[in-house]
Amino acid sequence: MGNNIRENGLVFNINEIMHSYLESGNAQCYVIPSYQRGYEWGEEDAKVLLEDLKKYCEKKAGYGDKYTFYCLQHITLIKKYDRDGNAYFNVVDGQQRLTTIAIILSYYDNGDLFKGKLKYDVREQTGSFLESQIYTGCYWNGRIEEGAKHKDEFYIRQVADAVKEWDCGVSSEELPREGFKDVLLNDVRFILNVVAGDEYRIFSDINGAKAELDGADLMRAVMITRSSKEKYGGTNSNKEETEQTVSGFRVRMGMELDAVNAWCSQDEIKKYLELLLPNEALKNTIFNPNEYPVNYIYRMMYEVRRGKKEEFGFRYFEYGLDLKDNGYADDNWEMYEQFKRMYNVVRDWYSDKEIFYYTSYLFSNYKIKVTFGNLYNEYTKSETKSKFRKYLHGLVKDVVLEEYKGDAGEKEGIDVLKEHIESVQKSWYEYKGQLIKILILLDVIISLNSKSVGRMQLEDFSQRKNEDVEHIACQTPSEEDRKDEEKWKMYIRELRANLDDKEIKSIINEEQLNKLKSLDDKEYDGIVDFLNSFGLNSVGNLVLLDKSVNRGYKNALFKDKKTEIFRNYFATPEQKKKKITQIRPYTMNVFSMEKDGYWTFADIKRNCEDISRQIDEFFNKQ
Repeated sequence: MGNNIRENGLVFNINEIMHSYLESGNAQCYVIPSYQRGYEWGEEDAKVLLEDLKKYCEKKAGYGDKYTFYCLQHITLIKKYDRDGNAYFNVVDGQQRLTTIAIILSYYDNGDLFKGKLKYDVREQTGSFLESQIYTGCYWNGRIEEGAKHKDEFYIRQVADAVKEWDCGVSSEELPREGFKDVLLNDVRFILNVVAGDEYRIFSDINGAKAELDGADLMRAVMITRSSKEKYGGTNSNKEETEQTVSGFRVRMGMELDAVNAWCSQDEIKKYLELLLPNEALKNTIFNPNEYPVNYIYRMMYEVRRGKKEEFGFRYFEYGLDLKDNGYADDNWEMYEQFKRMYNVVRDWYSDKEIFYYTSYLFSNYKIKVTFGNLYNEYTKSETKSKFRKYLHGLVKDVVLEEYKGDAGEKEGIDVLKEHIESVQKSWYEYKGQLIKILILLDVIISLNSKSVGRMQLEDFSQRKNEDVEHIACQTPSEEDRKDEEKWKMYIRELRANLDDKEIKSIINEEQLNKLKSLDDKEYDGIVDFLNSFGLNSVGNLVLLDKSVNRGYKNALFKDKKTEIFRNYFATPEQKKKKITQIRPYTMNVFSMEKDGYWTFADIKRNCEDISRQIDEFFNKQ
């Protein structure tokens, strides 16, 4: 949009549309074809438009740029000929906007513009009512008593009444009438899009997809047209040099916007940008991230400055952003600078491994407790990137410890968490939500501390599809070993060797093992469940693993499970294409730490203590 586009014959005000554009096309009028639905704007629609135009007038008064305009989006036309060979334009899309502006201008005594030039095919009553009552101003001067004769008239009356009610509520000091009429005639502009082909198909395509300019298109037009004018429009007294400067900058700006959109279009980056925003932030808006991923950046700009009464949409950006609180003179330029800052910040976050890990972990697991706006503001306040990393590290610590420290302090929270981790009798399997967050945090810690571990992907920061919590190994002898007294004795002795005095007292004694052979299944299962309460469901015996991998080894011995894990972890790129499953850093670490091919209670206890140490070191990192 803007002056350059207007000169190329795309953007026109209503004066031009009703006069010079028709003349240049040798056409007589605009026709609303019979396949169009009826006029359906209501009172609220009209008042929203009028309020927005009033806001535009206020901006213009403070800004003073005569080239600024208010875009009422596009009108799609197709040129036709009647039986006598006279040309006219069928309005394939844009009936509602065109009719509404005709009603408003008719109220302000400019209805003559539309007489004989805006017609309704088939719906003759609609055209007749507009010609006789609206364009002439009679509707407001001598109010018609009888009710509306058809649906179109009902809505036209609603809008006509809303225009008068709104105008009566605005003082001349607040909005000079002549100035407002001038804006309606000259500053309100439409993008005229003339197409060729089967107009029924075109109409179907446009309305079936609810076609309208995407938010990215509108933002591009506003920033390229207005921000460049604000920045360079008054830098040179030579008009030709000024226009060259502005034109050159617009080209460069267009290239910059394209580069940002290209970066945002990468699959992994799109997922990251979406993660940083509220769930479904761009749903039901004209800012379609699938069409233009740069729309994520615009939503982020809104998140940083949003207010309780401000809704996300093009209206939020239409007049720029007064970030410096210095009036209207450079709001569009400020908005463009904010756009570039926002892009540079999120690109910086994505490329910095530690920041990427912390933000991805926070938004994947604690989204209800963090917002992009707060993190962005903290980043801009931080003197160095190192300080921001430290802030994020502290935030991770706070959200993880929140459910453990209660009313106590941070140190007490760490102590409680470590106690839960080190307890071989705590059943983490019953608290999968907490467990998964801890296991993923271990992935983060290991990956950040190891140069040999590849960069985690975004999906790694939450439970993946088809992934579940799995046991590293079962603890008690299997059903096949039920009558193997020696194996049971070895198992009991190992438990006792690795448990403190209080826990030893509760362990089954060896004399009771003689009864195993004679116990029925229910009694036997009871003993097994009791013994499994020591270690089986502790954090030291649990990992996140894809179900397909677990099914691959089922209830095999630990050394067979380890072989399957290694096979997946060290798979070649070609093998990975054949659905070899990615193994998590912590899962691989656990299966690598054992040396003799057996996973015992001692290994579980040692692993619990190792996890506790890693968590403690991470939380106390300076």
